[in-house]
Amino acid sequence: MNNNRKMNSRKPEQIEFFSLGNGISVCDTNREVNGDYKRVAHISKYREVEFFGKISDESKNKILQYAKMANPMSSAAQNDPVFIKKTFKYIVHFKEKARVCYAYNLEHAFAEAEVFARRYSLFQDFIIKETGEFIDNPPYFGIREPL
Repeated sequence: MNNNRKMNSRKPEQIEFFSLGNGISVCDTNREVNGDYKRVAHISKYREVEFFGKISDESKNKILQYAKMANPMSSAAQNDPVFIKKTFKYIVHFKEKARVCYAYNLEHAFAEAEVFARRYSLFQDFIIKETGEFIDNPPYFGIREPL
């Protein structure tokens, strides 16, 4: 009998979703790190997913589907939605060219425009115009169109 063979005693991933005030934390409840469930992903309030480490394709798909379709509330006592439902369409006029920005408010649009300007070495003096349009399911958040 070969006692050197490793036994595969690893439990399958058990993905659970938790609202902690800044979106949804996704944990594997079959794994612990320092006494807490292992965090495997985070879904921002804009439904953007960030993964931490490797997880199975099945779990990844479950998380992406949750981010796309779920509408959780902050808690049983707080009836506020975790995810932002509507966004606004803004036009950001850089010196070089105008771009569309999808954001939940003017402050968010301004922050996205600053990041975009730094990323593409544009002038930081830009103008943001509100279109007044609500967009239920924007194709993205922020400014994603390359120059």
